[in-house]
Amino acid sequence: MNSSFSISSIQSWSIVLLGTIIIVPILWALWKIYLEYTESFPYGKLIHLGKLNFSVPPWWKTNDSDSDSDSDTKTEFKKENAWEFTRPETNYGFKASFLHFDSTENLVELANRSLLNELIVFDKSAEYTNDSHKIFLHNNIIEKISDSYRMEGLATFNEEKRIYLDWIFFRLNEEIKTTYSFRYQSSVLAGTVEGPFFERVLHSISLEKTL
Repeated sequence: MNSSFSISSIQSWSIVLLGTIIIVPILWALWKIYLEYTESFPYGKLIHLGKLNFSVPPWWKTNDSDSDSDSDTKTEFKKENAWEFTRPETNYGFKASFLHFDSTENLVELANRSLLNELIVFDKSAEYTNDSHKIFLHNNIIEKISDSYRMEGLATFNEEKRIYLDWIFFRLNEEIKTTYSFRYQSSVLAGTVEGPFFERVLHSISLEKTL
């Protein structure tokens, strides 16, 4: 029995070691890509949504593939109510969505209801905050925000699928009847891949200038 246990243990650790050998170089390569794009990031896709402008990485794709661009030159896209981006060339379930809608519901209650409707349950280790200064770090948009709420961490979808989810609801002082929803979702391991770029999106938010 001890011999069997030892062999089983060795096999298990061998699998873990092999997985580490494979994953670490991939994560390191992705981190180098992140550092490379950090400086040029604002010159990706400039998005307009409601009264907001923000930038997303050029490799995030919409369903409107004909209008997408992989170039580093700034490209502008505009929609009235919603945006959704994916990474169709990957298999880690990445999705980033940005929308706004009419609602004056308490943001915490709205967030909890949204999770319930989508059959999502956060782990106990998830983080929650309504501090706009923590959500929108180093962004002048903070003074324009009247209310905000963020949920972030590992979660379970439909009682079986494990995901990483970062979901933010907020309102502007001048649009108290309009709620914005910024959401990033991926597989658990990929949470560290696109997550830093989602943070960059938050830092890039500004009010759309009107003539």
